[in-house]
Amino acid sequence: MLAQHGVASDAELIRLKMGEFLMPGFIDTHIHAPQAPILAGMFGQEHELLDWLSEVTFPMESRFSDVGFARRAYKSIIRRTIDYGSTTCCYYGTLHLESTKALAEIVHAYGQRAFVGKCNMDQNSPDYYIEPSAEASLAATRELIAHIRAIPRTHSALVQPILTPRFAMSARLRCSPGSRAAASDPALAIQTHISETSPRSCLRSSSSPRNPSPRTRTRSRYAGLWDCTSSRRSGDPQGSEGRREPLPDEQLQPAQRVHQGRHAPRSRIKVGLGTDVSGGFSPSVLAAIQHASMCSKVVAMQNPPADGTGSRFTNRPLPVATLLHLATLGGAEVCNLESRIGSLAPGKAFDALVSACAQTRVTPRFGRRPGHGARRTRERRRARRRRRREDGEKELEECWNGSCFVGMIATLGRCTSRGG
Repeated sequence: MLAQHGVASDAELIRLKMGEFLMPGFIDTHIHAPQAPILAGMFGQEHELLDWLSEVTFPMESRFSDVGFARRAYKSIIRRTIDYGSTTCCYYGTLHLESTKALAEIVHAYGQRAFVGKCNMDQNSPDYYIEPSAEASLAATRELIAHIRAIPRTHSALVQPILTPRFAMSARLRCSPGSRAAASDPALAIQTHISETSPRSCLRSSSSPRNPSPRTRTRSRYAGLWDCTSSRRSGDPQGSEGRREPLPDEQLQPAQRVHQGRHAPRSRIKVGLGTDVSGGFSPSVLAAIQHASMCSKVVAMQNPPADGTGSRFTNRPLPVATLLHLATLGGAEVCNLESRIGSLAPGKAFDALVSACAQTRVTPRFGRRPGHGARRTRERRRARRRRRREDGEKELEECWNGSCFVGMIATLGRCTSRGG
């Protein structure tokens, strides 16, 4: 059969076991690789987002000027994302060129599909973690793009560069001619943070051009950065229809609002899921699915339909099928890769996970009636539960008697002291 489909005869054949099935690989549309060392989820819980960045995140990211430290950290987080089933990731690096080159090389060595970007940060950043100028930032970005595109490839480029202004208020290059030329490259994607919190939204608005075009005014809610420079186009994660990745962990951990992503389908916004390490607690997209479900329930409770009607999605808990779509094909659409990955449709790359359903199955032995072993197993379990219950009751009785004895001693002591 393999030969009939043109597959080499020496190809490895893997047979799925009982209970195993194939599904599309998870696509993490937003993850900060250098924030993995602070992934414990306990740092900065008391801060708003901007304070969390200055107090926790930027001090850690500044350590990635040490390429050796960066390599150790990047190897760890990339292995974890692969173990959690993320076959594609959109990585934010740091502003350090050599460390971000190392990130791209490590991702390529592990065989993961990824977008890798060096953060552009030449203003509104800490003195110890800022680039000297917009020109220097753009020159380093161009060098990284050339480095990634020069990585040897087999069939297709799994690792691709991505233009990564940290956020609108941190990069002056968004208004430079060089950045417009870079953004006009049809093979170059763009990612950034926009309007995550009210303070940042206000600062972004004050730092953006005063007279946006009519096209900008209608769509700046979702892609304000590249609207402001009139550089938006089809083919990037903030493209002509707009893309957005809800980050359910991040929206609940550094205190922020819960994103009402249900309006996205009606607005032609392509939506995927991102773990947002370390704003999120885990590099697992499956955990992001669970938290997105919880966030959708919060939104549904906060915005109940007045007349019991409404669309299938707006202000309603997300069904499982929708959550899985966001984690797979939805993420592929955000990354403009829906023609290559995101589903197991014919003609796409085989970008898949082997999943298994846990099951308990008793196989009858020869010479015994079918089900005999299962009955004996149930009887043993009942006996163990009965023994545990009896032991627990005995222990409770001993604790009760002991507490009563201590209480009597205390009472007698008080009576003796009064009598003395």
